[in-house]
Amino acid sequence: MSSSDYFDLKYLSKCFETSMEADKDIKLEPFLLGFQELNKFCDLMGGILFNAVSTEISSKSNILQEYLQKDAETFSSLQKMIAYERRENQLNNGVCGCRTLLRLLRGLDFVRTFFEKVSQLNYEDSTSSVGTEAYNQTLAQHHGFFVRQAASIGLWTLPSKKELLRKLFGDRTDEAMEALPVALKSCNCTYLKLHELFKSNNLLELP
Repeated sequence: MSSSDYFDLKYLSKCFETSMEADKDIKLEPFLLGFQELNKFCDLMGGILFNAVSTEISSKSNILQEYLQKDAETFSSLQKMIAYERRENQLNNGVCGCRTLLRLLRGLDFVRTFFEKVSQLNYEDSTSSVGTEAYNQTLAQHHGFFVRQAASIGLWTLPSKKELLRKLFGDRTDEAMEALPVALKSCNCTYLKLHELFKSNNLLELP
């Protein structure tokens, strides 16, 4: 594979940091670019759960991209989107932008938790147990019994940290590990800012 086919932590950090430049808001265009990179991560990981997360990221990101293309000003940031959908009584609509973005927030929570746990492992350690822990702490809370069972089975096939890093970064593993702390920080900051914006607007429990 070429270098562009691998997961780029520096680019991910840049996208999320740019999305947070607005005071008490999130810019949607760079945020969605960051999720394109996260989608690459999920595709490289493979397996039942990560393929499902990849599908979810793609579908939700595409919906929000369409909103941006139709009305770039209204959907340029989370706060503007919330104000518009609240004014138009769209927040209980099953396909509203806020509900769509909330699903991406949940995916980000899983990925950042997984990153954090993997970063603490030794190179020869298996990533399956921390993958299961990350899933149980995040996405499992939103999944039914059969989905949780299938995800758990898939997670037990995850490789060692060393093999996982080679799959994600090829021969650039050392460079990636240097970039990981910054990427983790940007993921965490983006997640916490988004979560607080949803919470302050009473939108965390959108159907």
